[in-house]
Amino acid sequence: HRLALQGPHGSLEKAVTIMVSHRLHIFAVAGASLLCLVLAAVLMAWIKMGPAAGVVSAIFLAFGGAVSYRMHLLLGLFQIPESQVVTGAVQVNSPNESGAAIDLSRLNLRSRARFLLL
Repeated sequence: HRLALQGPHGSLEKAVTIMVSHRLHIFAVAGASLLCLVLAAVLMAWIKMGPAAGVVSAIFLAFGGAVSYRMHLLLGLFQIPESQVVTGAVQVNSPNESGAAIDLSRLNLRSRARFLLL
């Protein structure tokens, strides 16, 4: 977050690009963490519970399956088409030129002051 909030000009766009590129990795690590948690619970049940371990393991596995299914749904909800990805760039259309856009995230201070005076 520091890059986006306190970085130089264009850093917000860079921070958004980095977060979008790591989105799949974050979901994969979360899924692996969930798998390890459920596996640890099942193994602990077999070590400590004796005959009741089968029922407890089934409950843990059902919980793990339900959460995995929900994570899969969330992954689908967070898929963003490339045409709709927000880059962090702010573009302003110039009234003097038809179709021209000015990217405010790439302007330096002098250019911005000149633009605001127009």
